[in-house]
Amino acid sequence: MSDNRIGNDKASSLKVQPKGFEECVPSADEAALFEQVRYLAPCVVKKVGDYADAAAIGLSDNAIASMRIGASVQVCACADAGFGGGCSLFTVDAPGVGSSVGIISSVKVQPRGAACGAAKP
Repeated sequence: MSDNRIGNDKASSLKVQPKGFEECVPSADEAALFEQVRYLAPCVVKKVGDYADAAAIGLSDNAIASMRIGASVQVCACADAGFGGGCSLFTVDAPGVGSSVGIISSVKVQPRGAACGAAKP
């Protein structure tokens, strides 16, 4: 581990990857959603579609911390499951989703230009 000291018995596992390796790289019509800032796994890649809750997204509830957005899509991220609460629109990669960290419970991966808004109660 070179000069990266982790201490004795401090690491429970290790994953070795080639330098520059990236997980969850989306194609033009997909978005990658990450549980850590700066695109660190765990992550999932989603095609155009509506993902109403954590189970549909494939990550823990309120866990999305960064996103990579394909060239032909956008992500409409909403605070509550079922596209409720406030929604934020993401059209470019977001290494940290800012004030949305910890409040995203549902997402829509949409073609660029689609309307983004909360579901009507």
